[in-house]
Amino acid sequence: NKIYKKIGLYPDFIHVDIIDKTMNKNAVDTNLSKLEVVKACWPNHQINTHIMSEDPINLLEGNITTYSDIIYIHHEIKNRNEVINKIRNKGKIAGLVLHSVNEYNDLDNIISDIKEVLVLSIEKAGMSGQKFYEKSYNLIERINKLKFRKNFNLCVDGGVKSNLINKFTSDKVVSGSDVLNSESPTRKIMKLQTVARYEK
Repeated sequence: NKIYKKIGLYPDFIHVDIIDKTMNKNAVDTNLSKLEVVKACWPNHQINTHIMSEDPINLLEGNITTYSDIIYIHHEIKNRNEVINKIRNKGKIAGLVLHSVNEYNDLDNIISDIKEVLVLSIEKAGMSGQKFYEKSYNLIERINKLKFRKNFNLCVDGGVKSNLINKFTSDKVVSGSDVLNSESPTRKIMKLQTVARYEK
């Protein structure tokens, strides 16, 4: 509700991060019931949920699959294909996260059957307020050069500010702290939208 009061209906979609101790030892237990509140605040917005967990399969019950439209999981997790199939069997879109600190030498095969790809463009997963990780530019460029690039959407998440998003090409961007900590979050959202749509 506090976030809703700041940004209202201005975002194009709502992005929710869920992290556990397998990816960040300082993570606190997540209250998944808040996803129902998120959907109640933004009933007509697409809800994208990014699960930062090395073993997320047990999280794919209840509120996550009920209230999320896209569920992103990391490529490096245990039982990647099993998790993707479970998400799809729930009638949701399975998205794949590629963390720019890692080397991906086989992007064609990694992304081949994925419709939503997210580049995590910060150095450490699950920590808000980090700077954009410079190596992300290279990964984004390589993804954009794939022959089947039109077959999936690309989202960039982490350290994204309006003065950066004209330096790369993506279909969507996630900007958390830069928006929420600004003097006028709605104005910041509109600026991000304008730069993303018209300066490419």
